[in-house]
Amino acid sequence: MDAEELISRHPRVFHTMAAAAWPSVQLHGLLSTVRLIDLFGLDAAEGTSSCARPGPAPSFLRRPAARRP
Repeated sequence: MDAEELISRHPRVFHTMAAAAWPSVQLHGLLSTVRLIDLFGLDAAEGTSSCARPGPAPSFLRRPAARRP
């Protein structure tokens, strides 16, 4: 199937996510992976590998634990 046939058969596209992500989406909106990496202050190298291509399984970004003084 080529892109044109896919588009003609399925003119609407939906985004799916894990239900556990809903509180974050409510708070921050539906963000791209790049924006999530920036928001959570994650390492740029991790961001590059996460955005390079879709993986075979879902990946989860977790906000680093806050440092205590």
